[in-house]
Amino acid sequence: MKKVGLIGVGNMGKGLLKNLMKHDCEVMAFDVSEKGKEDTRAIGGLVASHPREVAQYADVIFLSLPNPQIVKELFTGPEGIAEVLQANTRIMDLSTIDPKTTRELAALCRQYDSYFFDCPVSGGPAGADQGTLTIMVGGPAEQYEIILEYLQYVGLNIKYIGESGMAQAMKLCHNIVGAINTVALGESFATGVKYGLNVEVMADVIGKSLGCTRTLEYFGPNIVQDTYENVKFALAHMQKDAELFITMAREAGVPAVVSTNTYGLYSAAKNANKGHLDHTAVCQVIENMADVKIVKNNGKFVERIEAEQREETKKVGLIGVGAMGKGLLKNLIKNGCEVLAFDISEKGKETIRELGGLVASHPREVAQYSNVIFMSLPGPKEIKELFLGVEGIAEVLTNGTKIMDLSTIDPTTVHELAAVCSKYDATFLDCPVSGGPVGADTGTLTIMCSGPQEEFAKVEHYLHYVGSNISYIGESGLAQALKLCHNMLGAANIVALGEAYATGVKYGLTVEMMADVFLKGMSYSRTLEYFGPNIVNNTYENVKFALNHMHKDLGLYVRMTQQAGVPSLIGANVYNLYQAAKYQGKGHLDHSAVCQIIEELASVKLVEGAPASTN
Repeated sequence: MKKVGLIGVGNMGKGLLKNLMKHDCEVMAFDVSEKGKEDTRAIGGLVASHPREVAQYADVIFLSLPNPQIVKELFTGPEGIAEVLQANTRIMDLSTIDPKTTRELAALCRQYDSYFFDCPVSGGPAGADQGTLTIMVGGPAEQYEIILEYLQYVGLNIKYIGESGMAQAMKLCHNIVGAINTVALGESFATGVKYGLNVEVMADVIGKSLGCTRTLEYFGPNIVQDTYENVKFALAHMQKDAELFITMAREAGVPAVVSTNTYGLYSAAKNANKGHLDHTAVCQVIENMADVKIVKNNGKFVERIEAEQREETKKVGLIGVGAMGKGLLKNLIKNGCEVLAFDISEKGKETIRELGGLVASHPREVAQYSNVIFMSLPGPKEIKELFLGVEGIAEVLTNGTKIMDLSTIDPTTVHELAAVCSKYDATFLDCPVSGGPVGADTGTLTIMCSGPQEEFAKVEHYLHYVGSNISYIGESGLAQALKLCHNMLGAANIVALGEAYATGVKYGLTVEMMADVFLKGMSYSRTLEYFGPNIVNNTYENVKFALNHMHKDLGLYVRMTQQAGVPSLIGANVYNLYQAAKYQGKGHLDHSAVCQIIEELASVKLVEGAPASTN
């Protein structure tokens, strides 16, 4: 049997011990607590009375300890293990500490002819128990193959990152993305709930769209169900990791604005004695500031009703044939609709002809042609003008017209337009979407709908022509509130990636490598998967969602938080970065080009050899 040492038998170490023994290792383990000693005996390990026993027993040693101070103390404190290490001992530290401490300990171990590897992990206690951890490895490359066999006993995804300290830099960048995603969820949930949304509905819709993150999937249920005592990753640990990241960013000269606010919120939560709870309990700080309980509206579901009479006309109107409208038109026609469409641009008119639609010379023609009308326009200003401007369509709407607005606007404007339509016996349904031009083209949009439910039921089948996930949210304006919260999450995720990437690159990591690790770890998001390649490849001209549009949506979101009385520590700072990008002429680029602002602030290029920022 292979002799292996383990120091630290806590939530993570317990799983490590179990899987090392499962692979026929004879493990001597030390833990400072009686519980750790009991767990060691229960699993079948040998109990050491002192860490030095472990160092003298095995030349392969795993560490899993709470923080850098404890790891340093283990080596250099009174009766530290450094001077009793056997020659060629290989130490794999699965703790999360800082690159500087790692390099100090690696140098110390070399003095005793031993090797120290930083091997931080992602996957939490569940991953440790199942032996499915993602493990990032830093240390001497020539020794990596020797330790790989042991790492495979406890992990599934093992990746060599580079020299000593680089794996810790990677881990801290990974964790700050998860922390930002968590506080962004808390802020958006608090805002949505104050507008009358049910957080269970919000989580369900966001989980099916581009706003989905592994943070939402894995940790989100604690927020949605108010079960913060269900500890998947302790708040004290996340606060410590966020602090280490902020120190790392500061030393690298990266002004990590959103990360700093995130750390502040976690510190406030720790100061409020929430360190023993799951790290999602940071949302309780946001609840207190916003004077709301996120679970306040739980259980308030809208019962689905069946339409007594569906609209069966195949004559459909469409106003707005841009990047999104083009896909809508294609799929309406594909489903047998005769579509009369209007667009202000010649390019839009040409698109209508090419796809086989009828071209309207004025929006009023569309309003008079059909009582089922889709709209996809840039923002609130254009939509209000369409209805209430000179020769607006409001006064020519026919009795019973149903208008489905797939644009992203604000709840206040929705309420105004719903009232206007009601005067003319018409119905305005706000139906914002997620999925972008690709989703519009393939007919796979996620569509959030609100307005009178009985009217929605009459036209729902038309929405299925252009989308695959249709959710009725509730009364007028709620769908737009949800969509703005959703979009803030996506933008915050991009900024989180930008700050993490800038810091990692300054520590010698590559964006490509970081993206690969994030995709396989707890920092995965659909935003990273869909928009991330533009950052990794420096291809911001590949527009999947224009920065101008995201800037507009973030402005509407921030205004919404102000009206709801929710302090926007994340959304407002994200908006400011997008505002800077817009003012620098980047509005026509993909919204991920906000990372160019972070590059400039940090004085770094995320992609080696990339040209200077383009406007």
